[in-house]
Amino acid sequence: MEKIKLLNGMKLQGIRPIIESLCDIDYAVIKGEIVSLYSYGELGKRMYNDIDILVARKNLSKVSGILLDNGAIQPKMKKEQRLFFSLYSHQTPPYILMYHGIKVVIDINFDLFWGEY
Repeated sequence: MEKIKLLNGMKLQGIRPIIESLCDIDYAVIKGEIVSLYSYGELGKRMYNDIDILVARKNLSKVSGILLDNGAIQPKMKKEQRLFFSLYSHQTPPYILMYHGIKVVIDINFDLFWGEY
């Protein structure tokens, strides 16, 4: 349990500059550690693989710029894969940020529901 709490804390520390840069954009951190806090009343009770940030679709390019400016990268993808994300998903392709040797995957969500809903 303590290992999960430490790893989750490191991931959140890694995205701190990104979150601070989002001050002029409406956003919400969803799922992951937030679920742990509200469902179990304590951080570190739930393991997660990525950090999900919800923003309005109109702010996607701004948020992408903030992520890139803070050292996150978006792995190369085929055009068809990018098209899938824009047409059939609720999020952009993931961003990767390395923080003290820890890989932090960041998903930018522009909808709460998958495309088929």
